[in-house]
Parts: sequence; C-alpha cells; structure tokens
Amino acid sequence: MIIPVMERPSLHGVAPLEHLGVIRASGADAATFLQGQLTNDVLALADGGARLAGWCSPKGRLLASFVVWREAGSGDLLLACARDLLAPT
Repeated sequence: MIIPVMERPSLHGVAPLEHLGVIRASGADAATFLQGQLTNDVLALADGGARLAGWCSPKGRLLASFVVWREAGSGDLLLACARDLLAPT
C-alpha cells in the first residue's frame, strides 16, 4: 500500500529509534580499552566522527555490531546497538 505524500505524518527530520540503545564510554582509558575490544580503529575517530565496529569472541565470532562515534566536546565514545544487546554486552 502506498501512502500519498499529503497523508504521511511529518517527522521534521526526527525519527524515533526505540529499537536502539547507547553505551557511553568515558574517561582517560576509554578509547584505549575499546581499541582492543572492537574491530575498528577507535583511536583515530575525530570529534563527531562515526564508524561501524564489531565486538568478537576470542575465536573471531561476531557477538555484536555497533555504530561508534566520538562526542564533540566531551570526547566520550558512544556505541549504538540493538537495545536487546545492551545487557549481554
């Protein structure tokens, strides 16, 4: 079914992402710690930069995937993943 443009709700550039959860990593050793845990180069992230990254078991099996970004200003690293993965990770 196609909804005509006039009948679609306006989101004004905002969409709810209720299926996602966010982990905040802060502190002097946060980037160094995550560098050893994730599959992408976290240390090279610039303020406001984002990358996809995975968290793998010691055998290399992907356990979770994240969008990682460095918050401008604080320098904290934020990891967005499926909300149901927050407790196990």
